[in-house]
Amino acid sequence: MEKTYNVPNMKGEGCANNIRKALSEVEGVNQLVIDVATKAVNVHFDEAKVNDQTLKAALVAAGYPAV
Repeated sequence: MEKTYNVPNMKGEGCANNIRKALSEVEGVNQLVIDVATKAVNVHFDEAKVNDQTLKAALVAAGYPAV
């Protein structure tokens, strides 16, 4: 499955790296595409292992709540 999150407080590559690290640690995440310019995080994941709420919680825990 694929989901795109808008992360308004992502400011630059440092933020993108923090988001990448946080989401990469979630079991079931297969691929991430992060676009700092549009503040978008596209996540490809195995929905049998992880769901939308878990991904959003990982973003919040890293300090980057998605809208």
